Amino acid sequence: MQISAELLAENRDFVLFAAVVFGFVPVLRWFVQRAAPGARLPGYIWIIAGAFVMVIGIRLVLVTNEAKAKIEYLLSDVAPIIAEEMERLGHARLTLQTPPDDPLYLQLIELEKRVLKMTPGLMDVYTMRRRPDGKVVLMVDSETDYDRNGVYNGDREARTPLGRVYDHEDKGLSRALRGEANFDERVYTDEWGASVSAWVPLRAPDGTLDGVLGVDCSAESWLEAIRSARMELLLGNGSFALVLAGLIGAFTVTGANTRSRALLEAKVAQSEKFRNLVINAGNEAVVTVDGEARILSWNSRAESLFGWPADQSPNSQGLEKILDAETCSLVRAKVVQLDFSAPLPEAKLRGRRFDQSEFELGLRLADLGLEENRIVSLFIRDLAEEREAERRARRAERMESLSMMAAGVARDLRETFDPIYTVITRTAAAAPRRDSGEALLGASAEKMLRLVERLTSYAEGSREGRLQAIYSGEVIAAALRTLTTTMPKNIQ
Repeated sequence: MQISAELLAENRDFVLFAAVVFGFVPVLRWFVQRAAPGARLPGYIWIIAGAFVMVIGIRLVLVTNEAKAKIEYLLSDVAPIIAEEMERLGHARLTLQTPPDDPLYLQLIELEKRVLKMTPGLMDVYTMRRRPDGKVVLMVDSETDYDRNGVYNGDREARTPLGRVYDHEDKGLSRALRGEANFDERVYTDEWGASVSAWVPLRAPDGTLDGVLGVDCSAESWLEAIRSARMELLLGNGSFALVLAGLIGAFTVTGANTRSRALLEAKVAQSEKFRNLVINAGNEAVVTVDGEARILSWNSRAESLFGWPADQSPNSQGLEKILDAETCSLVRAKVVQLDFSAPLPEAKLRGRRFDQSEFELGLRLADLGLEENRIVSLFIRDLAEEREAERRARRAERMESLSMMAAGVARDLRETFDPIYTVITRTAAAAPRRDSGEALLGASAEKMLRLVERLTSYAEGSREGRLQAIYSGEVIAAALRTLTTTMPKNIQ
């Protein structure tokens, strides 16, 4: 039970990571269902999550061992070098009676200081020896600047007196006192702090065991190295897992939406009400949208009105592609609420073409009546085109009225002047010599008949395939001249 508790404590970051991964699967399923009603994540998503957590667990063990090995190699490589130098300087000549000012002792103290100064990764360096009574005592243990501030403060950083008894049990120390070099990764705590240690036996010149050299690394540095390596792995792979989950969710939602939209478009196309609305739309652009105001389809009139190329239809996109922001907001509110009771204010409605130019539009909405789906059709008119069409229609009506008036005037004039012209023509044939009055009357009657022919031609709409221009002032002036010259003076 104790081993299980220790294992759990050492791997609580991994346990938390696994809990987050497995806890994220239901969250992802909820998101997918909310984004695309009816969509479902595949069942093997749990298998993927389990395999991913297992792989991360294996990699975590490897990364942890690698981080430990770096510090182990540092201590295990440095300790033999220091031990060899201690032996060369004559550590074996030290005794428990060696005075604190002994030159050899001070030389060994300075060696330890230099090593600590040149190797920041080390926490402490010291030597020990077993007394004949079995007690373990410290031999050479220099001042140690644990906080690296350049000053030796307090008893903890002070030099340890030669011969001080070390009464802490340490398995690595016991092995070294038996002549076995080793590294102990378990953290031990004493009055100098918590640390992990490497141990190397010290030999006398004759090869007998003189003592041991201990090299410490602080537990804080040891644990931080392990923690950093594990955290880097977990964060990096956690980000990868998040991206992967996002892609799986996005593909699932996209696939579900695509299938849903295909079914929806088929239903819309088969809807009799939709066909009737399109048939009755006349010259209106018809845009069909779903309950989220996304475009499902549009007719050819909408394509030409908004100027979109046929191969770049805005299907599956929002109404903001074809309406300005304010209009889009008004229409979206109507579509979402299915509230078509009040018409939209045309003064505020503006459309947006493919080239980003805007125009005024008129718009009405109609529900297709598909109970299981909210489908709405927008019937859109270009108000500028409507105004131009009305102007042309009014002009055509005026031209038609003028044409009818011209026909009536021509008929009346012909009935008036045709007999006069006939009489004058017959008189001229019977008596070739005419006075000036008769000649003027004949010329005027002939001119009036030509004018009547032109007026008749205008009323009929064409003459030799071309429209003829008729000026009403000219007609009236000619008629007055003719009447003035032909009628007796006593007629007013």
